[in-house]
Amino acid sequence: MCLKMMVGKNTQQASYPVRFMTTKKYEEVSGVTQQRVWNYIKIGKWIAGVHYIKEGRRIYVDVMQAEKWILDQSQPKRRKKV
Repeated sequence: MCLKMMVGKNTQQASYPVRFMTTKKYEEVSGVTQQRVWNYIKIGKWIAGVHYIKEGRRIYVDVMQAEKWILDQSQPKRRKKV
């Protein structure tokens, strides 16, 4: 699995060995803290079954969808001219 990640103005390939990771492992490989993941879920920015799955008390981050969401957030929004 290869994902494109934006770093500054450069785009690089990132590869992860699995599609789903615990929040702790996701923090280690991506730098997105567990608290940040929980906040995304709590305020509804990440959707269950899309960005993460919950099994019992554990949350597993869908790495592909999470990275895609992060990249979408970094894209500048176009303003409509009035």
